[in-house]
Amino acid sequence: MINLTYNTLTGTVALAQPAILKPGHGVPVTLTFSAAPGTVNGLQLALVDDAVPRNLQAFLDVSGWTSGNNSTVYTGTLDVSGALITYMAGKNSATLNLQLTVQINGATIDLPDLPVTVQPQGIPGSPSNAPGELFYTQGQVDALVAPLAPAVNQAEIDVNAGVSSAPLFTATNFALIACKIVAAAGADAYTANYTLPTANVVTGAIAEVNIELPNSGNPAINLYSFTASGAPLSTITNSQPGGAAYWYGRFRFDGTAWHTLFRAFQV
Repeated sequence: MINLTYNTLTGTVALAQPAILKPGHGVPVTLTFSAAPGTVNGLQLALVDDAVPRNLQAFLDVSGWTSGNNSTVYTGTLDVSGALITYMAGKNSATLNLQLTVQINGATIDLPDLPVTVQPQGIPGSPSNAPGELFYTQGQVDALVAPLAPAVNQAEIDVNAGVSSAPLFTATNFALIACKIVAAAGADAYTANYTLPTANVVTGAIAEVNIELPNSGNPAINLYSFTASGAPLSTITNSQPGGAAYWYGRFRFDGTAWHTLFRAFQV
């Protein structure tokens, strides 16, 4: 609310109390004359900023005032739903200038500016609209926990002839995967190349690989990261072909490639 008092003896205007406005709603305005002023031909109230030239942020024209049966009290509503909202965007508060122009007995009087404080409109977020408890959907939960869970059981890989390049697994988004290769002697010496895929693999994932070799010098099995080229992570052959051999390797994915953590023949 804006309460203005006009001293008819001194021709000065003052705020009855400090005015604090919030944009977005009409602000009631009361202008009280200390005595009957005579014929009031016009009243204009403007809210302006300190720009050069000043910008009009709100305005109450003569048609917006009423006096009822009391010739010393005039009331109106200052519309602050337009330009003032735009002006206050991004501001915590601002001090603007209230300008009053009165026309009494045909004489126009422009009165000195009065400072008013403008604060942001409304409560930031209605309590009735405040979010309650938040819940993940089953799909979201599955997506979150999938990288923490082991991959499903992988089918055993049986090999008895050369393999130029084949993925060791097709599973994705796991924390741990276990793979097993069972090699037969085959008709002749052969090499089988297997790759540990890197697409859609979680950083830090572990791959455990068990290889069973026959009592033969065949085959040679190469394990690669991503593609069967360059130096393999491991090359596994039966160094004592008089009996079967069992090999175990453990690999970790660093986000780009697989690296060997441990490898050994099992006793």
